[in-house]
Amino acid sequence: MRQTLPRNSSEGPHGPPNTLARPALSFLFLLTAVVIGSAAVLGLVRRHQDRLHLATNGAHWIWLSSEFGEERAPLGFFAAKDFDWEGGGQGPARALLFVDRRYTFSFNGARVGEGEKKPGDPLDAYDVSRSLVRGRNRIRIGVESPDGAGGVLFLLTLPDGSRIASGPSWKVAKTEQELESRPHFAAVWGRPPMHPWGYPAATGR
Repeated sequence: MRQTLPRNSSEGPHGPPNTLARPALSFLFLLTAVVIGSAAVLGLVRRHQDRLHLATNGAHWIWLSSEFGEERAPLGFFAAKDFDWEGGGQGPARALLFVDRRYTFSFNGARVGEGEKKPGDPLDAYDVSRSLVRGRNRIRIGVESPDGAGGVLFLLTLPDGSRIASGPSWKVAKTEQELESRPHFAAVWGRPPMHPWGYPAATGR
């Protein structure tokens, strides 16, 4: 005997379709739309908050290492960045800096300033125009933490508008000698806002 398929195209050769399939697919479609929509909204909120509060452009929080021992202990290290500048521009060379907890800031071998920061404090600002030279320049930050935890956030805006920001290309080491001979790349926590620092505000030092 010849077997014929059901006339209703929605039915398969083995019987009627699963009536739960369509509601399930609709739910998955709706869930996907909600997730994508939420991500888009959060992205817009983040960009708006950045425009209002982010003073350090693309700078990232960096540290000596992303690993901590079981017992917290005082830590000291150096973070450095070498860069070349071809000159040009009319503006100042302005550095914004936040180090949790204490720091000394040097530029091209000259000590620029020092400070101590905790979450909620504003950024420190320094004008390093007099120390800036054409060719190779060096940023160096000495860092101290009473318990081994913390973060370094740095942004230098040059007279031509270009920027040097803290990030994964920065070198770190526990001693000055090691910084010159065998440094390693900095660990990166991420960029603001991050707990516990949020968006450090600009200041007018």
